Amino acid sequence: MQAIGNEQHLFLTTGKIGTTSLVNVNGFDNFDVSKIDSVETLIQTTFSNATIFVVLRNPVDRFYKGLFQLFITEMPLSFRVAADVLTRAGFAQAFTGHLLSSKFWDGVIERYLLFSNIETGVLVSAEDYHFGPWLDKFNILAAGYTPVHLNHLTRLLTELQLENARVHSNKTTGTTYGIDDTTWESIYNTFKEAINKSAIYPYIDTYLTRDVIAYQKLMQREYYDSNR
Repeated sequence: MQAIGNEQHLFLTTGKIGTTSLVNVNGFDNFDVSKIDSVETLIQTTFSNATIFVVLRNPVDRFYKGLFQLFITEMPLSFRVAADVLTRAGFAQAFTGHLLSSKFWDGVIERYLLFSNIETGVLVSAEDYHFGPWLDKFNILAAGYTPVHLNHLTRLLTELQLENARVHSNKTTGTTYGIDDTTWESIYNTFKEAINKSAIYPYIDTYLTRDVIAYQKLMQREYYDSNR
């Protein structure tokens, strides 16, 4: 979990929920909080008078996007090395066909499961950060927290007159790999279809249910969907 803030505002977030773009907002400090009780301590001390925003994203959507990012860019099975060696055009020509293949993703998932404990719910730090449950880990439903959806984050930062050069959204893009966005979206959907028929899929229901419930409750108080 990360807490990002300045003198007046504190944003609570985690992997795939705006962290990279938030830490680049001018004047913000980044606090990497590894223990749940540290969040409450941080709020009670450094940010006792701050407005506290919890940045939200549907936990199921975040699960898919987080795992996809791990496969594409971070894990040993990823394409990072190939992308660093090849030009963007060269990478797109060499790998687009594979990435659009269901059999390819079946193979990637099968190899991943050989080295991951995801089926038991035991996640390594990178997995937990990118798609593990987090809303239910501490008192995120506290009345003093103001929920704001990732899709509304750009609007909120503008309203608060905080410098914001990035647009925050759920969109996935393949620009880094020289693949156009339409094709990249097809690749992502092919990946999701493979996940949905794999041994990974039950994790979504078994381990994210409590986070989904917390998300639904928080969305009832979401900053732009409420009478604030």
